[in-house]
Amino acid sequence: MIMKGPYLILLFAVGLLITGSLLLFLITRPNHSNVTLATNINWKELSQQPNRIYSGNVNFKIRCSDCHGMNGKGSKQAPNLTDNEWLNGNGSFESIYSIIANGSPNGLMKGWKAKLFEKDLINLTLYVHQLRSKNDTP
Repeated sequence: MIMKGPYLILLFAVGLLITGSLLLFLITRPNHSNVTLATNINWKELSQQPNRIYSGNVNFKIRCSDCHGMNGKGSKQAPNLTDNEWLNGNGSFESIYSIIANGSPNGLMKGWKAKLFEKDLINLTLYVHQLRSKNDTP
């Protein structure tokens, strides 16, 4: 005599686990399609819009200040963003955007492209770019 009850419960549990895993994957996977190439953005024009830099500042305080400090001066785990020494990239708009969107090459900073709208990535880039001293601005 075969016991159908326990097998049906086990089959249901496995099906539920597979369905939940698939949903979790679909919800949390990165969305690469909503990020424009940084080279297609008119950075000079956008950097003249104070409302964008202000918005970037607000996002920075919420998302970046835990590691980089409230003013971007850095900490033990994250570099200073106010000087002209760049540990990742060269400090250009495109380089900063790439790191914010995709994360740092060493993997210590995770990218934000799956969690932020493109306008927020751009505004964060504009804010971080203007943080550093005006010497040797690329």
